[in-house]
Amino acid sequence: MRFSTVALLLFSCLQSSAPLDITEDVFGGNRYFVPAAFGDFNSDKLTDLIVIQEDGVSVEVLLASSGKPFLRSRGVICRFNHISVESIVPGDFDGDGHMDLLVVGRQAKDKKHRKRLYIQWGDGKSLKCQNDDKDTILILEGQPLVLDYEGDMIHDIFGVDYNGNDPSGRKFWIFDTDRKIHDSIVMDNNATLSIPHSHSYIDLNQDFTADLLLTADDGYEYWIRTYSGFELNKTIPKPNVRRGGAIGQSFFMDFDLDGRIDHLIPICDDVDCFNSSVFVYPGDKWINLDLDLKDIEGNKWSFVHPSSTEYKYLETLTLRVGDYNLDGYPDIIATLTFNGMYKVFLLENLECKTCPLKRKLSLGWSYFYELNSTIMGTFYDINENGVLDAILVKQGPDRLEAAAIRNVIEYDAYFLKVLVTTSRCHSNCSTPKGLAYGTNLPGPMLCYKTYANEGKFRESCVPQLPQSSHFALQLPYALFGLGRMPNFVETLQVGVSEGKYHEWTQIIPNSQVVIVPPVNGDKRWKAKLFVTPSRGIMMTAVALGGLIVFLSLLIFLLHKKERKEDRIEKQQEAHKFHFDAM
Repeated sequence: MRFSTVALLLFSCLQSSAPLDITEDVFGGNRYFVPAAFGDFNSDKLTDLIVIQEDGVSVEVLLASSGKPFLRSRGVICRFNHISVESIVPGDFDGDGHMDLLVVGRQAKDKKHRKRLYIQWGDGKSLKCQNDDKDTILILEGQPLVLDYEGDMIHDIFGVDYNGNDPSGRKFWIFDTDRKIHDSIVMDNNATLSIPHSHSYIDLNQDFTADLLLTADDGYEYWIRTYSGFELNKTIPKPNVRRGGAIGQSFFMDFDLDGRIDHLIPICDDVDCFNSSVFVYPGDKWINLDLDLKDIEGNKWSFVHPSSTEYKYLETLTLRVGDYNLDGYPDIIATLTFNGMYKVFLLENLECKTCPLKRKLSLGWSYFYELNSTIMGTFYDINENGVLDAILVKQGPDRLEAAAIRNVIEYDAYFLKVLVTTSRCHSNCSTPKGLAYGTNLPGPMLCYKTYANEGKFRESCVPQLPQSSHFALQLPYALFGLGRMPNFVETLQVGVSEGKYHEWTQIIPNSQVVIVPPVNGDKRWKAKLFVTPSRGIMMTAVALGGLIVFLSLLIFLLHKKERKEDRIEKQQEAHKFHFDAM
């Protein structure tokens, strides 16, 4: 056992891609909080972090910076005296182009699933706090899903009305520019929705228009978007689990890089989660991916059963998706447990020729191994350079604290980063940092098509912000790993609500693309492209610069040598004895 531990530590030190703990560089001394959501609050093109402070009643926006510390407290904060904050959803609920915060909380006297909703109105610089009882905009049964029902780039809410007269209570609440709910639309269906849930606003039928997936007690309802609203297409049953087991939160990714989004769920097949697995639904049936969660010492880790912990993050069985190694296949970050210990691991998406989908999830035990007692992990691009780093939450001696891990990729991997904004503020307002593009937009589907180095056709899709409940902690952009493929991306396809679709061709790799869709009758799409030089380009530039310096030095030396020889030749000519002169 001692040998294997030493071997583990040695291997971790020798790995070329060992992550680096940069907690101090990212947070400084301000690290005692609960990360809740991401978004660009002040429109400076940097992704900020929205957190719940350790008192459980304060909401704060940590503004991103290009210098250390990379996330800073600037007094953008609201405090509640009568509720404990359980969730935060960034969005634009009044159409002014600035980020607002939807705060979900519960009073001590409330039943467990009774949730009170408040909106903190933002202006790009500060928050107008709405934290009194009279400021409650809705009371729901369970947490809300934020979406854009009307396609007007103003965020709306779906949920179950706590005080409603409708049997199911399902409703959409539609917001307008006056900061009020101007309409509510009842969904006609009596099936009971699950609490907690993993409702999702995502394209389910490859038409580049966001549909609706609802988690009901009897299965997953697929509601397809039509011109008249959402229509129920089908209900797929949940996988069977043993008594006492648990079905986790749905998540979505292009698991096998076939250009289609797959529906996946984590499963605990028993009360202890000893049999943990991930199921994928490629379109006709559930397939068990048969996880192997053993570390190098032979310890078998497992998912954390929601009933076995009191941590907020672990009240639902949640996995988070991101392409950590930029090979094109999305990976997963998960919290696992063994003998009462909690630890965050990376589940790598690797090739498996004998597996049903030719891919498998493998325990990347060495990525975050140096940090112990970590209870939550999520992806975050700290330096906005197209490489996903990680933010972890760990249990300190007496309180939770955040940690940051930098992802070090030694080989030259390429990426394409795409952000689709609300576009409400693109042409008629600005911020101290320049022109504002808008804010977080749920529901867009983004796909690319290109050719790999070996000439093989390659395509993949990523949904943007399909979920907003139970600490989904999804980034407000899509990041595609392109592997070691410096080729141009042949086609980038983007679709948003109400059937708005556009595509661009010949996109430079290592680009960050900001897309501004049309709104208010405008039919023009706008795109801003920012190129991040890759390591290969920089090394080529250094090599070229070195070659130029070398050649310049060589020419200088040869020129100096030639001038010296000319001078000697002239001196010899001057000292010659001219016989003709005699």
